[in-house]
This record gives sequence, C-alpha cells and structure tokens, in this order.
Amino acid sequence: MKREEVPDVDRQTDRQTDRQTDRQTDRQTDRQRLTHLSLFSGIGETMKIFTEDTKRKMSESAIRRCTPEWRRNMSARYVTQLDITEVERLYSAGHTQTEIAIILGTTRKVIWRCMKNNGITARVAAKRNQRAEKNSMWKGDNASYGALHLRVEAKRGKAKDYGCLYCGTKDDSYCYDWANLTGNYCDINDYAPLCRKCHRQYDAGKVVLQIVG
Repeated sequence: MKREEVPDVDRQTDRQTDRQTDRQTDRQTDRQRLTHLSLFSGIGETMKIFTEDTKRKMSESAIRRCTPEWRRNMSARYVTQLDITEVERLYSAGHTQTEIAIILGTTRKVIWRCMKNNGITARVAAKRNQRAEKNSMWKGDNASYGALHLRVEAKRGKAKDYGCLYCGTKDDSYCYDWANLTGNYCDINDYAPLCRKCHRQYDAGKVVLQIVG
C-alpha cells in the first residue's frame, strides 16, 4: 500500500502553529521570571522574594524613618544654597530675577523659588528703559559697524527723512544711508544723510562733502 502524503499546506500550517506555541511558552516563562524579580542588586542578580510579613515590617520602618524633619533634610541636600540677604538686596536695587541668577551663578527658576519660599514679593513685570548704558549688552565704543549706525538712526531719525545732503534729492523711491564723515563712528554727529548712489561715490572718493562746523 502506498503511504498517503501530507500536503505541503498542512505542513506549513503545523509549523506556524508550533512557532506560535513556542512564542507563547517563552512569553509565559518571561512573565514568571518578572514576577519573581522584586528587587535588583546588580545586573543579572536578584534578591530573594519577601514575605508579606517582611514587607509589612519594612513599610512600618520606612514610615517611622521618613519623618517631616528627615524629608526636609533630604530635600536640603539637593537645594541650591543662596544668601537670602544678598538676593533681597539685589532685587531691591532693581535687578531682575534673570540678572540675579547670572550674578549668583544659578538659574532664574532657583531665584524665583528662593524668593517665593522666603516671602520676597516679586514686582509686576514691566518694560524698563534699557537703552545705552542701562542695557546689559551695551558695548560702548566696541560696538559693531551696524550697531553704531543704528545708534545714529535712534538719535537722529532715518536718513530718508533728511534727503541727500549732496544732490539734494528726497525721492521716496531712493535708498538713503547715514554716511560717516571723518571716521569717528562713535560720534553720532559725524554722519551725513546721503542717497545710496552718492554714498557709494563718497566712499570711492568721487564726492567731496563740505563739513560745516
């Protein structure tokens, strides 16, 4: 008698079923291992499983140990220690919380928390005058080329409001610049309003301006 051959489809189905069974078995084994891991003392090393009575005793011991004073002491280890008097003095002098944080070498959030915990009332946020020397980013005579021209515009207005000092045009379609006259870029009065064309000719030495005064 000829042996009846099992179709390939049935063989594949049996293989898939076996694989699924193996995967399920592995997952169950992993779950059992995880349920037995209560505490870790190192990589690949586990502690013994505690009984309910032991867990109860450990919980009671932790409650007796974790008093409010103990919690404050533990919290103080991670709190940045600041001189409250110095913080209050700087804030009363007009410094912002960010500026105080930079001076004391910490963050604004730490200063804010310090003020809150010590009863220092914060001012209402308002826009301050931070022009010139009052600005923490003020560089004085060491300012960049663009910053020096912005100072002239801030004090004397835009060059297009004056028109060109050389050709006299005031056409709105033209571009106008503040051109420095003698190289003293820090003097806001050492600039003349010129249209872009005359400005380029002046920089190239083709235009001579008469300086009055």
